[in-house]
Amino acid sequence: MSKNYILSEKQIQSMIPFIQNRIDFILDGIKTESEDWGLGEMESIRIIESIDSIIVKDVIAQSWGFAVNVVFILSEYGEIGSPSEYQDLRAEIQWKVKEWIPNVKIFIVDMRKLK
Repeated sequence: MSKNYILSEKQIQSMIPFIQNRIDFILDGIKTESEDWGLGEMESIRIIESIDSIIVKDVIAQSWGFAVNVVFILSEYGEIGSPSEYQDLRAEIQWKVKEWIPNVKIFIVDMRKLK
């Protein structure tokens, strides 16, 4: 038997630091792991190296769970391309965040260059 809980807006917004911490940890792990990748993963390496950080913009409660809107901050040498180029990275991070928050979906809402 599942129980439904109603969270206040304050409770939902208090999730942001936790989710931000998880995303930072996951991104650092992916960057470290990518150091051992080979030539076959050069495109993935380029994408990962172009990311300086990922910032949680907001968390929105949905009927199915939580939508987490993020902004990808690209390094000064990264090129802003299409968000579709970053979907594999977004999906990997989402999959790992789901270990802590099962009903979560991450959406790239903006991409900016580090100033």
